[in-house]
Amino acid sequence: MSTTKQRPYDINEAILRGATLHALRERVGMSQRVLAELVSVSERSVMRWESHTGDGYCPDDVLETMYDLLDKQDDDVNRAVELAQLVLSTATIRPDTVVLPYYPNQTTYIECHADSDGYYGFANATLRAIAVELERLGLEVEWKYATPEFTSKNEFGWVS
Repeated sequence: MSTTKQRPYDINEAILRGATLHALRERVGMSQRVLAELVSVSERSVMRWESHTGDGYCPDDVLETMYDLLDKQDDDVNRAVELAQLVLSTATIRPDTVVLPYYPNQTTYIECHADSDGYYGFANATLRAIAVELERLGLEVEWKYATPEFTSKNEFGWVS
């Protein structure tokens, strides 16, 4: 008698979907716990979906949620690059450095963005992606721990 567990899904597809979920989740700076809260499942479910053994099958709506977050991140990065290009093309004195905020925890993020229900890991992941693009434009990027005063003054801190 075989002890192989019968699954109602293709194990190879489950593994592929799990790897995709894992990569997307990390790209947007999200922990398994936060993803579980976002999609209203247990953290154990997320762990099973991401398993390299195919122990769980990630639902379509969860992957769609992750792709939506990735689209938002891409939109934020594109907006930041457009702003940087505008500043670079119109500035009398070209700034050499951009200072970006870094959120050390959720509490700091909420203090800086009281009107947002966002997640600091997503914000930091987006800011890291922005930093890469700014460096491609020839700008140096410096990081500063976020404070309400810093984040309310401007989206970026330009330094000549």
